Amino acid sequence: MRVRGSAAHPQGMNFAKRLLVVAVAAIVLSFFVVLGGNGGLFGGLPSRVVDTLSDAWNHRPAGYSRAAGTPGPGLTLEGADMGGLADQAAAVRVVTNPAQGYEPDAFGEDWASAGGGCTVRDEVLARDLADVTYSEGSRCQVATGTLVDPYRGFEVAFTRGRATSSAVQIDHVLARATAWRTGANDWSAEQREAFSNDTLNLLAVDGPSNAAKSDKTLSEFASATIDGTPALAEAGRCDFTARYVSVVVKYGLGMYQADKDYAVATLRECAA
Repeated sequence: MRVRGSAAHPQGMNFAKRLLVVAVAAIVLSFFVVLGGNGGLFGGLPSRVVDTLSDAWNHRPAGYSRAAGTPGPGLTLEGADMGGLADQAAAVRVVTNPAQGYEPDAFGEDWASAGGGCTVRDEVLARDLADVTYSEGSRCQVATGTLVDPYRGFEVAFTRGRATSSAVQIDHVLARATAWRTGANDWSAEQREAFSNDTLNLLAVDGPSNAAKSDKTLSEFASATIDGTPALAEAGRCDFTARYVSVVVKYGLGMYQADKDYAVATLRECAA
């Protein structure tokens, strides 16, 4: 579990940005290798590229922390190679006959152990919240913290408890139902559980944002509203799309035509 202090670490964020650019460049170079069938995760990217990509999105150097009011990981990837991801999105296969029969249980346990008595949910909360405190006697169970919602951009206070924990929830950026319908139906149970607990595809968000997104695909969520306001604010549009496409590419999934068109257009606009 990552240690948190009390001050922001801009050098760490700059490193993460540089690492992401390198990762996307590696993806582009490896694309034709992937098409040739030379390895990959569930038919997706080679493992070394996957590791680099995941590290780029999730990297937090030792001692990294954010003060309340500063953006979380959903809003801090300025300078990422959006153009490279746009090219990747353009090459994704189009799904015209989505798989049926989705059941949440097909993706295994919520949430898997992250080791040392910690769960993946705890790990994501510790990564995404600022000013984190931990439950007494625990090194990883988050007791309190402050979230800057990556979808709408406002602060949400988190306090662990039966009546309060739901204020901050963990969202699958690419919903498991969508994953099933676009390729995950062919995976093993172990592969689906690994996908479900991959922190690349997980973000802490506020409760209403999670409810509004639900199983919506990329283009569906981009046009959704909450009480008449966009469910995905303009400030979060580029990074959400980039993360969504990163997950698609990492796992070799397909996309519906509307989502692919939106992804390519948005990422190229973000790269301009």
